[in-house]
Amino acid sequence: MTPQTLQNGKYRIVRQLGQGGFGITYEGVQAGLNRRVAIKEFFMKAYCERDATTSYVRAVGTAGSRELVKRCREKFIKEAQTIARLESVPHIVRIHDIFEENGTAYYVMQYIGGGSLESLVRERGRLDERTAVGYIRQVGEALAELHRRRIMHLDIKPDNIMLHDGKAVLIDFGISKHYNDSGSATTTTPVGISKGYAPLEQYEEGGVQEFSPETDIYSLGAALYNLLTRQTPAEASRLLGDPLAFPSYVSAPCRNAITKAMQPGKKNRAHTVAEFLGLLQAASAGDDTVVDKPQPRPASKLQPTPQPTPKPQSRPTPKKNLAWLLLPLAVVGIIAAAIFNVYMKSRVAEPEFVAGEVATQSDVVSETITVNGVSFNGCDGRAGE
Repeated sequence: MTPQTLQNGKYRIVRQLGQGGFGITYEGVQAGLNRRVAIKEFFMKAYCERDATTSYVRAVGTAGSRELVKRCREKFIKEAQTIARLESVPHIVRIHDIFEENGTAYYVMQYIGGGSLESLVRERGRLDERTAVGYIRQVGEALAELHRRRIMHLDIKPDNIMLHDGKAVLIDFGISKHYNDSGSATTTTPVGISKGYAPLEQYEEGGVQEFSPETDIYSLGAALYNLLTRQTPAEASRLLGDPLAFPSYVSAPCRNAITKAMQPGKKNRAHTVAEFLGLLQAASAGDDTVVDKPQPRPASKLQPTPQPTPKPQSRPTPKKNLAWLLLPLAVVGIIAAAIFNVYMKSRVAEPEFVAGEVATQSDVVSETITVNGVSFNGCDGRAGE
């Protein structure tokens, strides 16, 4: 039976919002302030059961199982205390209260009524690139501060990113881990896995016992993939042989950032949130270039394609020399023809007839003169053939 009130009536349970492997989340009301809140109850459904009459929660199973539940409950309280100290960090859920009751533990958070990104995509379809990158950038800023404080979230996915007043808020630190200055985890509790969002090392025993921001960066890239495509990424083991496939509308900056974040090996991924966000810089600035489809340039920027200056076509040397040779010969021919005409007129003016013969035009026309080796017909001055 779900408890109706907590802390002697300070909090009233309204309804259950969701349940995961490590806890149940309720919508509630803080009576004194009449404020809506979200209440997270520690409840490991694989190892816990609730008394139907008293709402008391107890661990079941072997002694080892009961010891595991005890350690995880202690971790639940410790991580809630850590999150409460992050009140000044934007885009992280606010913690109002922490307490133990009914054989388990609770923490009270701000109520976020905008729904999750997972529900937004499921109901409305994929997000446009600029919106999706904007949400991921906000979560990335929060994640960078967590990493600076040696905390890994280990469960980043659209279902754990809520919307509050249009801003992204990271929630559900149920499987997060805190690390000491040497990079070793301060707890040995098991880690949950969200298929498609968890990298290979998260499947391995002890795979996240050392501080490695690359693990959360993988999940952040996978979350962006889901927002852009409405598809859950393939499990990490499948990416060993088959690269992640992208629809053609995803821009080159987003493809590069997601591919870099989701490399199977940690050493090949982006190593810091800042590096990952840097790869997204062009996309968040509005560069929506589609790599599979060429984009026409704006008409105002189109310039005529410069044509190469044609090289002068030089004629073969023999033809060029012949042209220069014929020109003076033609001039000489014209002069010779003029002289010949004067000569012929002088003969007509003073004809010398032989008895019984008459001079005719045909006799004159048929006469040919040669000048400088070129023949001309008498009266028209045309060069003879």
